[in-house]
Amino acid sequence: MKKYMLLLLILLLYFRYNFSLDNFKEKQLTTTVSVNTNNLAPPSLQVYYAIKRYAKIYNIPEKIAFGVPRKETGFINPMDFSYNHKQISSANAMGTMQVQYRTAKDVEPNKNFTKEELLNNIDLNVNISFKYLRQLYNKYKSWDVALGYYNTGHPKINEYATSITR
Repeated sequence: MKKYMLLLLILLLYFRYNFSLDNFKEKQLTTTVSVNTNNLAPPSLQVYYAIKRYAKIYNIPEKIAFGVPRKETGFINPMDFSYNHKQISSANAMGTMQVQYRTAKDVEPNKNFTKEELLNNIDLNVNISFKYLRQLYNKYKSWDVALGYYNTGHPKINEYATSITR
């Protein structure tokens, strides 16, 4: 019995020393880890929050803001954990908002990003796409025409546009 008590005492002292609050604070000061919790969230949640954020920044109605990724990549809601944002179309449009790399570079000429980043980085993809949509709306003064242009590259109203705005 005495052996077990001695062993227990040794273990308690060991744990007290190695896991004391002061020792923990000291280790914490010497080890700094940067974690982007946004990247830890499922893609569907990242898309949802990026849409909410950039719709507000670029003053895009939520119906349109959520309608484009629904039409482009089938984004339904933040709880669709099977949602795949890494889609590439036959026209090489990529990501949640299906924006082409050359269009993205025209919209953000001073940003240095790759095709892979445009595909994988949800925040970047939504930001550039919404900035582009806002530019189109400012030019044509119509969401239908802006969406038609976004879809075809020509200022026209098509089924794509009306399915989002109606």
